[in-house]
Amino acid sequence: MPLPPIDTILKHFSANHALHIRPTYLQTLLTSLASQRQIPTGPALFGWLKFRILSSDITDSLQPYANLCFPVNITDGDVQSTPLPGPVAVQVVGIEDMGTSKFNQIDRIEMGERGEFMKGKEVIRVVPEEEGDEGVSGGALGRPRVATAKTGPHKLLVEDAGGRGVYGIELHDIQGVHVDMPMGTKQMVLKNVTVCRGVLLLAPANTLVLGGKVETLNQQYLANRKQVLKAALEKLRPQS
Repeated sequence: MPLPPIDTILKHFSANHALHIRPTYLQTLLTSLASQRQIPTGPALFGWLKFRILSSDITDSLQPYANLCFPVNITDGDVQSTPLPGPVAVQVVGIEDMGTSKFNQIDRIEMGERGEFMKGKEVIRVVPEEEGDEGVSGGALGRPRVATAKTGPHKLLVEDAGGRGVYGIELHDIQGVHVDMPMGTKQMVLKNVTVCRGVLLLAPANTLVLGGKVETLNQQYLANRKQVLKAALEKLRPQS
């Protein structure tokens, strides 16, 4: 069965997911399918394409047109409040749990490095056979990953297809947003968001998490995460 025309695929993703794919990037994905022994069709094809797009850096895969990205003056702190109609597809490139102290966040990371996590007031050690891609431990770098209850609220740094970064504050719990969410993608679509003093005010009504991850960006984030927290904690110490 022949593949659908590129225009059909582009319209599908823009209409159903607010993802405006670069035609050249889509063509590269479709070309790579030619080398596969069994080419997916129908819903399986669109599922495969969605997975690949959500695993990409949106600055490479999505169109950076002005009407699909943040306004150039969005971070203007002198503007008290302004609406962002959207939809704008973004990727998370940083996240901070504002409801947990930096000291406790560092302690939690170090517990993960030892293969431990908290369950209530009890410290649980993860044995190797319990580890896996979806388990408490494991991951792209083979480092333990700590399972924690969602606390928050969270402060996120999100980036549009043009590479412009904007901070957002989670006003209410958003499904899929947590401090251990993968970086680089975990792509989100923002619609009808209020921007206050250059900061996005995020809530379930205006933020949809699509999923995904950019492996290289996520590895870099995990490698630097503890040092960034330690540096921020050091700045809070009183100077002698």
